[in-house]
Amino acid sequence: MSRLPELYVAVDVEADGPIPGPYSMISLGMAVAGRPDLTFYSELRPISDEFMPAALAVSGLDRGRLCREAPAPEQAMGAAARWINGLRAIGRLRVGRDAQGDHQAPARARRGAAHAPCR
Repeated sequence: MSRLPELYVAVDVEADGPIPGPYSMISLGMAVAGRPDLTFYSELRPISDEFMPAALAVSGLDRGRLCREAPAPEQAMGAAARWINGLRAIGRLRVGRDAQGDHQAPARARRGAAHAPCR
């Protein structure tokens, strides 16, 4: 049995629409409960041209800036994986995410989408 402490990792994502595929995850944040020194945050370059202005309003992120400055999803997710793997040296991981607001996804999906290619 491992003597490492349990680490509870909270995960939050922001997206520019209600479903994967047509829309993009635009930020990823993680934090270890009770350890303000153990956090991770990255924004991600959008992978599609579709987005919902209402979804962007929730996050406050600027799509144009993300297209110009955010790392590619592969880079951001690689950094996230390295951060998580680093935690394994100091504790046993328990990961969760906040489902608050997920019940609103069908209503958001009915709103019109906009197009703004990342080029």
